[in-house]
Amino acid sequence: MLHQARAPGQGPETLSLVRMEPLPFSLRVPGLDKFTFEVIASTAYTFKGLLRLDPTALRLEWTGSAHVDEVAFSGIRSERVALPREALQVPYPLIRSVDLRGGWLRPNLELTGMYLDTLNSVPGEDAGYLRLWLARRDRRLARRIMVALRESMALPAIGPRTDPPRVVSLSTPPDPPAAAG
Repeated sequence: MLHQARAPGQGPETLSLVRMEPLPFSLRVPGLDKFTFEVIASTAYTFKGLLRLDPTALRLEWTGSAHVDEVAFSGIRSERVALPREALQVPYPLIRSVDLRGGWLRPNLELTGMYLDTLNSVPGEDAGYLRLWLARRDRRLARRIMVALRESMALPAIGPRTDPPRVVSLSTPPDPPAAAG
């Protein structure tokens, strides 16, 4: 859970995060079908990820694969393509709402961004709205995370305006800094 704590001798309140395990989720993304005279192709996507709570932001990490089936004059092809690991860190002030839905049968955590493009880099996002599908066994953890997120969203934002979130690829190393000179 998140709670407010004041450091001795300091004015503004800060979030202190009690250790909370990450929440596993899956994303549902529609596949692509291509029909032309030369080829018929179907691509299905699978995405899995983890939701983590940091002291100042929600962190979504995900990876996935694409299963491609193709029929052409040259033959039949079926392959699985690994997609890169990516992450998005969303500062709490940029989250408009979080709700646990679906009951026992199909639990999911619904996130809504403050702006239409807050979550647009996550597969399956639709106009600032994202649904994270959960295993039934993770409903309790999802409820605790929902409560902690709501508490952190209720705190006033202190400091400079929050930068928009940016996706970071975890599969490739970052570019080295340009040499000065």
